[in-house]
Amino acid sequence: MGSLLLAAGVGIGIRPVGSGAWGWRGVLGAALAVIGLGLAFVGGRAVTSGLRPLPAVASWIGLSFLVLAVTSTLTPAVVATTVPPTPRETSPQDFGLDAMEVTYPGDPGGVLAAWYVPPRDGAVVIVRHGSGSNATSVLSHAALLAEHGYGLLLTDASGHGASTGSAMDFGWFGESDIAHGVDFLLTQPEVDAGRIAVLGLSMGAEEALGAIGADTRIAAVVAEGATARIADDKQWLSEVYGWRGAVQEWLETAQYAVTDLLTPASPPSPLVESVTAAAPRPILLVVAGEVPDEGYAAEHIAGSSDNARIWVASGAGHIGALTADPEDYERQVVGFLDRALGG
Repeated sequence: MGSLLLAAGVGIGIRPVGSGAWGWRGVLGAALAVIGLGLAFVGGRAVTSGLRPLPAVASWIGLSFLVLAVTSTLTPAVVATTVPPTPRETSPQDFGLDAMEVTYPGDPGGVLAAWYVPPRDGAVVIVRHGSGSNATSVLSHAALLAEHGYGLLLTDASGHGASTGSAMDFGWFGESDIAHGVDFLLTQPEVDAGRIAVLGLSMGAEEALGAIGADTRIAAVVAEGATARIADDKQWLSEVYGWRGAVQEWLETAQYAVTDLLTPASPPSPLVESVTAAAPRPILLVVAGEVPDEGYAAEHIAGSSDNARIWVASGAGHIGALTADPEDYERQVVGFLDRALGG
């Protein structure tokens, strides 16, 4: 019980406390974490009571590892399903974009919010942000695409930014969100129905991959920093890291099983299956050169599909390819979209 409360407390409170804006979430998270630690200590005392010094020390070490394993496994599930508000803090105009605020229906009872920039020649890119953020975090990417004449739909994921509904930071609502965005675009007379692409960062990258596998209306995808949304996406761990990876795969299975209990969303298909289903439509996987695990994940996601190409952005951290080398990013990403959408 102590381990469970500790995981819940850290999961609920880590973001507000980390940002310095405690609020009720931070206070609740801290309180649960303290109670959890207290219960874990009381439980440990009960287990080790009466033992000789050496067995007692060994028991405390073992119990500490148990608490650590439970907390590290369950905390991400709580973090992903208890997302605090993510208000917008800037606007497209700050990046020179002439965008209009739009809303359109999401899942039953929900309303999705986005900024829309009409295209010059019919081609539009839906841009998806990462976890714990909103469309403001992709404005620099949007500005680059707008320079090349692309229309844009900068979307707030469900429960993020100005969008209503449940927030889920493993991206399990992504396919639905993006499908509703495509529905909106097809009502705009200036949009060419055959020239709609999706560019996603981190969580948004995984959502984009899932969407192209499920929706034939999407012509191409750029996925930067995609790694995993379910346990099957991490099957490469044991191949790369041996027994340590196998242990991690088991812990990931437990983590996503708990996640499934905490969210109304259904687990999505494995990313490698989405890439295969998307063929022959092209996919560009952008990998951070400074994050080796992204490369392993990208190779697993691409699998044996001929439609997925991997670009390793030298010197880049996670979703930092544009910042690391703007010229190369423009050459790789815009060039890919030009070829894929006939620009």
